[in-house]
Amino acid sequence: MIDLNPKHFETVQHILAKHVPGYEVRAFGSRVKWTAKDYSDLDLAVVGSKPLTLRQTGQLAEAFEESNLPIRVDILDWHRISEEFKKIITEEYEVIQGPETVTANEESGTIPKNSATKNNRWDVVKLGDVVQINPRRTLPKKETAFHLAMQDVEGYRREITAHSSKEFRGSGARFQNGDTLLARITPCLENGKTVYVDCLKPNQIGHGSTEFIVLSGIEDKTDNLFVYYLARDPSLRTFAIHSMQGSTGRQRVDADSLRLFEFSLPPIEEQCRIAHILSTLDDKIELNRQMNETLEATARAIFKSWFVNFDPVKANVEGRKPPCMDAETAALFPSVLQDSRLGEVPEGWKVATIDEDFNLVMGQSPPGSTYNEDEEGMLFYQGRRDFGFRYPTQRVYCTAPKRFAGKGDTLVSVRAPVGDINMASEKCSIGRGVAAIRHKTRSRSYTYYTMQSLQEVFSRYEAEGTVFGSINKTDFQTLPCLRPPDEIVEVFERLVFPLDQTIENNENESRTLAHTRDTLLPKLLSGEIRVNEANEILERT
Repeated sequence: MIDLNPKHFETVQHILAKHVPGYEVRAFGSRVKWTAKDYSDLDLAVVGSKPLTLRQTGQLAEAFEESNLPIRVDILDWHRISEEFKKIITEEYEVIQGPETVTANEESGTIPKNSATKNNRWDVVKLGDVVQINPRRTLPKKETAFHLAMQDVEGYRREITAHSSKEFRGSGARFQNGDTLLARITPCLENGKTVYVDCLKPNQIGHGSTEFIVLSGIEDKTDNLFVYYLARDPSLRTFAIHSMQGSTGRQRVDADSLRLFEFSLPPIEEQCRIAHILSTLDDKIELNRQMNETLEATARAIFKSWFVNFDPVKANVEGRKPPCMDAETAALFPSVLQDSRLGEVPEGWKVATIDEDFNLVMGQSPPGSTYNEDEEGMLFYQGRRDFGFRYPTQRVYCTAPKRFAGKGDTLVSVRAPVGDINMASEKCSIGRGVAAIRHKTRSRSYTYYTMQSLQEVFSRYEAEGTVFGSINKTDFQTLPCLRPPDEIVEVFERLVFPLDQTIENNENESRTLAHTRDTLLPKLLSGEIRVNEANEILERT
């Protein structure tokens, strides 16, 4: 088990299988010790009964150089390194290709997917033989019950975070606690819409979109939580995507096709241990998410109190001490409210425009041919689809960026829907669906919460009679905004920035945890690594 993105690891395996079949390949160094940086090299030693030929060495090096890997791969021939270096490698390494590896297809250079193999303990089974697919769940017609719409499911998130109550009309998925809901329609399946149901009351049955496939374990055969992570396994998802039927844009996975998916099934006790490891990582991610929601709610409340409700000013008017505020800060606020075109505002505070008080950059999309998901070039955000709770999902890159957002800039969705807010975690490229903005004092937190406070204004641009709502640069720049004294903005920034910094730290930790989970998941489910090995990796990280 090495510290490498699963897609990149698959690329490495393909290249090795094509160019050095029959050789053992050992990974060593920082990516085995899990001390690597994003840019660290991958160090490999090729071990065989005879040295590599110069032709083999050259072709292997060329294949790695021409691949889409974002890192350098250094290849060493075991027969051409010193005994001292061999001892160093032998102290800690991982075999990523055994000498028994089957030669890859010579034409494509790829290894077949969905190639379940029987190991010494696990049986190769078909999904339909060990998992209930769309099991019978009884819900009376016309009963109002828990309802889950596809739009309420977040991609790559285990928990159900939103739902409604709706009358059951006889069709759609029905589910109970312990079931997994797998989106079967494009692009929801590709976007990772899969949830685990654990929020219903005992014996309660919920219903949802017809575009869900319901999966459930079979007693003494499959653990429910293991089934959820199996549904997250890239090999199952790839199989499902390749099994889709129907017209372009409305393709669906047929449940009968999904039953044929083959995989290696561990004993039930091992399933529970695997699910425990992966769910522990998800639990920590969810805890960070809840903590961040609380921190952001606190920061929003402070912003609203100071800059929307003007509570410190009202307290000064009434001659009382503003709650949770020291005397020095309270003295920065006036004791009088005055009329303005925005209504009553604190005396001395001006009404300005976005253009006067903020630096605004409207996005511009690079050519589509420069987009990639191989981490080539700069991070690129096209629109709302990329947005997360606070920071966008790092998914797409581009090699010809046009417009930029700096680290800490607030990102605003300017096209359908208008007004969703995120923040740039690092310098990035922005497309035409996004604008980047920062207060001219460079106050990061003040900018973010000001934009949050304008969401009602932004929403008006969703209903202007056009098919797709949008706000252009001129309209954005001329939006009115309140201009408090810089001293108050500075005090707000000092107070709230630590909260936002904690949110950022939690998000970074969650990103690392998610990477670890996504790396471990296919390897645990395939038996490539065992639970004890996974626990050792988690202890090191």
